[in-house]
Amino acid sequence: ADVILEDLKDAGVYLHDKRKEWRADGDNHFGRSNTNRHREYVMRGGTHGLSEEALNEIGRMVESRAQAKRTRDFLRYKQLGETLKTTYGVHVNDK
Repeated sequence: ADVILEDLKDAGVYLHDKRKEWRADGDNHFGRSNTNRHREYVMRGGTHGLSEEALNEIGRMVESRAQAKRTRDFLRYKQLGETLKTTYGVHVNDK
């Protein structure tokens, strides 16, 4: 198996056994790169009648929540998540 794996690497094919993924473009990385580490959130779905002002406030709160997570301020992170959910009905999927 190791010989086969080395032959694949020599041909530019890389495997990630745990995730059961492979790539043949010559790049040897899987998952997030440092450039995508702090991607911006994207709104999915409709606005559900929320005003432009409310949408802007939600955007600010989502960014504040992400910053709290990055700085390990988990109390603020959780509070912002709950406020988004109870006030605006917004669920943030940041997994």
